Amino acid sequence: MRLSNNRSHHSLRRGAQVVAPLLYFFARLGKKPSFSKKLGFLTLALMASLILGGCVNNVREVVRVSKEAGGALIDQLPTVQPSVGITPTQPASEPDAASPPPAANDEHPVISIPMAPPLNDRRAELSGMAWHGDDLILLPQFPNRFDNHLYALAKADIAAYLRGESDEPLTARPIAFDDGALHALLEGFDGFEAIAFDGDRAFLTIESRTSFGMLGVLVGGEMAANGEALALNPFVQASIPVQATLNNMTDETVFVTGDEVVTIYEANGRSINPSAVVHRFTQDLKPNGVAPMVNMEYRITDATALDEEGRFWAINYLWPGDADKLRLADDPLAPERNAINAGESPTPIERLVEFQWLGDEGVALTGVPPVNLRLLPGGVSRNWEGIVRFQDGDLDGFLLVTDEFPSTMLGFVSRGE
Repeated sequence: MRLSNNRSHHSLRRGAQVVAPLLYFFARLGKKPSFSKKLGFLTLALMASLILGGCVNNVREVVRVSKEAGGALIDQLPTVQPSVGITPTQPASEPDAASPPPAANDEHPVISIPMAPPLNDRRAELSGMAWHGDDLILLPQFPNRFDNHLYALAKADIAAYLRGESDEPLTARPIAFDDGALHALLEGFDGFEAIAFDGDRAFLTIESRTSFGMLGVLVGGEMAANGEALALNPFVQASIPVQATLNNMTDETVFVTGDEVVTIYEANGRSINPSAVVHRFTQDLKPNGVAPMVNMEYRITDATALDEEGRFWAINYLWPGDADKLRLADDPLAPERNAINAGESPTPIERLVEFQWLGDEGVALTGVPPVNLRLLPGGVSRNWEGIVRFQDGDLDGFLLVTDEFPSTMLGFVSRGE
């Protein structure tokens, strides 16, 4: 979003941001405020905006963080218009063409799992997923593109496809999604990035492009008992300051541990973020300090839920176009890449890395070798942004999903060789 020199314009927008929750509150109660009440709310909001310069909680946090980070100003990317045509992915009823039987180089093939409309659409931009019982919840970055819905795939249907009991594209069940108007209330809202559950309680991260730079936001909500609807509470949220002045990067990973919610920033390399931390919150989204995060080159784009020992797997991904921005250092998990990282044309990295949550000691590597994914031919990168563990009888591995590049893809990766 470009800055304006017209202070009145900004005051009007801040006033609208203040009055919108009040109008939303009355709407949820089923009561429509009179014109005079609306006018009164707007007047009070404008006065408060002129005096205080904005009353939305995350704006004050943005100002503080931006001063510490140098106040980088970032223009908002153009908004995708509803009239943009839909480009479905190619059917994928068989394993990737680039995924023959495993070779000796320890690369794991990705078995494609086809999805029926509307999730075979690049514009779904699936940015996260998590288990809610035996339902795999798929999170579009912009649910309003799909009439405000998330989607669910049944675990049994996924297992049936992987066992060859069905070759039909999987049809996802729509889940009504009420974001409490957060997409309109948050300055520079740029979509949902991650989701995690604790029972029926849901926690999501949002990426925003504010006038002062990137900012993450953590929000919470509740899944209906029947799993048919998810509603967020717009009045309870927490700002997540970024750890580097990088465009389009915030906290894209969230997990629940006990009564805490933890988020992980996207860029944790030694050169760009030498003192990396994770942010901790109570389940009512009150800040609960930080803990150390082990340095890890490339991006961290999502993680599985924790197991009983606090271990989890995360997507560790490099699109070569990000190499300069991330200022790549040596890769301790793949020393043979160090010369590549120092060169002008790094190759893609698509791998899964196991970490462990150690409480106050933060996040550490477990020492288990990473799961390297077999790459597509021609250096085409798959922007993996969602991961869960998948275990069902003889099936033991991970489910992965891409954002829109190169298309919407759901895949299974076995932990075995």
